[in-house]
Amino acid sequence: MFKIDRMRIVFFCAALVLALFYPVCKIVSFEYPSVPPVVMEFKVQGMAPHDPLRGRYVYLNIDQSYIELDKRIDDEKLHSWRYRNGVCYVALETDEDGLAGAVAIATDPARLPVDKPFMRVEYLWEERIMDHDAKGGDDAQFRYRYHFRYPFNRFYINEPLAPRADRLLAETARKGGEVHVSVNVYAHGGFSVNELYVDDRPIREILTQVDK
Repeated sequence: MFKIDRMRIVFFCAALVLALFYPVCKIVSFEYPSVPPVVMEFKVQGMAPHDPLRGRYVYLNIDQSYIELDKRIDDEKLHSWRYRNGVCYVALETDEDGLAGAVAIATDPARLPVDKPFMRVEYLWEERIMDHDAKGGDDAQFRYRYHFRYPFNRFYINEPLAPRADRLLAETARKGGEVHVSVNVYAHGGFSVNELYVDDRPIREILTQVDK
């Protein structure tokens, strides 16, 4: 009987180690990456709804979550509605204002430009747009827009600060201010959110200073 109980304990410990192995490896890969992440800033439109299970957060509606091209991408998956919500990768680049945006999309990261950071995203759909200024054959009369969803869309904040965040974001929108989020982009296509900025100031700093 003692031997059977000991075997059960051994199997239980082994199962526990296996269950913890993947999340621990993921945490280590983000905390101590072999290649330092690239810090990029994305323009967002924010609002602060309430999640009854996880508390208050700022919903991040990322500006321009699509890529528009002159020619159709040679990838049958991107042409099919069956691939909606499938895994894709986008190459990222910063503009003259320092804000990041996607410049290429593919179902395989190996098909993206090697000199640009990339991120894993959720593919949505392909849209064909009439280009009235185009000249040439039938294909030249259309542009192709590929819609996707960035994996980061929530920025959690302390419950007592949430109502002030609501008012701050609404006021910023009325005044035409800017909201952007700072994100670490890792070499394997993963990400981690750093901070949310309102007119170039961290939102937590603004909200906590109200109390002083």
